[in-house]
Amino acid sequence: MTYRRLPKLAMMLTVALFLHGCMGPLPISLPNPDFALNLAQPAPTPAPSPTPSPIRAAYGGHLYIAMPLPVTLNPLLNSDPDVDTVLRLIFEPLVIFDYEQHPIPNPAITQSIVFSADGNTLAVTLRDNIFWEDGSPITSDDIAFSIDVLRFSAPATAIYRSNVANIASHMALDGRTLQINLHSPMWAMKYMLAFPIIPADYYRPVSMTNLRAARNMHPLGNGPFRFFEHELASHLKLMANEDAPGGRPYIGTIMAIFLRDMDGAGYAFERGLTHVLLAGAEDWGRFGAMGKTRAAEILTNDFDFIGFNFRNPLFADYETRAAIAASDFVLAEDVEISIIVNAANVKGVSMANSLTFAAVEALPFDAFISRVNAGDFDIVVGGIATGPAPNFDFLYNILGYSSEELDLLLSMKRHAPSDTAFHQAMADIRQYITDNLLLIDLGFRRQVLYTAGHVHGDIRISPNSIFENIRDWHLSSP
Repeated sequence: MTYRRLPKLAMMLTVALFLHGCMGPLPISLPNPDFALNLAQPAPTPAPSPTPSPIRAAYGGHLYIAMPLPVTLNPLLNSDPDVDTVLRLIFEPLVIFDYEQHPIPNPAITQSIVFSADGNTLAVTLRDNIFWEDGSPITSDDIAFSIDVLRFSAPATAIYRSNVANIASHMALDGRTLQINLHSPMWAMKYMLAFPIIPADYYRPVSMTNLRAARNMHPLGNGPFRFFEHELASHLKLMANEDAPGGRPYIGTIMAIFLRDMDGAGYAFERGLTHVLLAGAEDWGRFGAMGKTRAAEILTNDFDFIGFNFRNPLFADYETRAAIAASDFVLAEDVEISIIVNAANVKGVSMANSLTFAAVEALPFDAFISRVNAGDFDIVVGGIATGPAPNFDFLYNILGYSSEELDLLLSMKRHAPSDTAFHQAMADIRQYITDNLLLIDLGFRRQVLYTAGHVHGDIRISPNSIFENIRDWHLSSP
């Protein structure tokens, strides 16, 4: 998607130039003989500065992280993305995303994902000799059971519930391979397989309608860490999984400290109560001054935009939208326009205030979301998580836009039978949005993983998780 620049929204930078004064010539004097003699001698080699010893990776140590109070610890029934981040330490998904956000089989457990020629079925094959933490083998039955939990038992709000909407049925071809039959051809189904799988034999006796059933609060998985204890309203303790498919992590223990409000995660990190925090790139000055480390960063799927409410006939006119984007719009005296923005979004409020032709309403988050969902606005400054396979439903249910041409493009994306067809459909949708100026693109957000000074290793994050390569992290004494 091309970026449209807004002249009145750009930040002006002032550059200060520092001029150095020039010293006059030094006074001339006869050299001291001893001094001349010394000049003929080779200059002494300065003693090298001591080089700090590299911090060698060692097993052990405790990493403290923040986590909301969990309703359930079953990853397929959970509805909280921050809880999911922690549960991904315990459970491996079938698919992960590479650093270009393309879906690939998770090398920890998945050998291959192969589509049929007509795109109506796909076969998921697991690696050989992979096991749950209790030593039982991971099989195609576990994939089938996980799919059925999402299809028939997971709450409507569960994070991965919609991932299986296009699955019609499945059939085990053998102990390692499951054939998945789709309602309609959909290459993007590979994106949808990025959900964790759970052990059928362990969870089958559990009532999946009881989110807090004993086993739903005592997870058994196959990730780099395993469940150790859950202390109500206090913490979740995880221990390194000695037999994890991807290898044992260096860190020995992870303590997930429960917060009633994740807005307090920054405060906990500042105070040293936790050791990692995902925050904006603009926070570097704040945390760098405290001795924290800017460990890794990523361009997220969270997309910021200025959106028009197409239910208002004023914005059905392309020229009106173009004038607003170019900061050339002049509002008629008898017309009023409201702009809503989340008051906590400092940059968004600044953007909204730059649109001087309209009244800005900076609202508390709950009120902002309520107004957005009700379509009670003219212009909205906000953002949305589009996901690795972008979902453009917000154009319809938030902005109230629709057209037969866009309907066709979205249908081509949903039912693309190949990788090439999918990416072509995505390109066509982006071009349509740009050509018709359906919104003003402010870009994707960049987030940074900040860590305490005693957290080391080649730390990387990805669209899958901030703990993507936690097996390689290691700790020194804090």
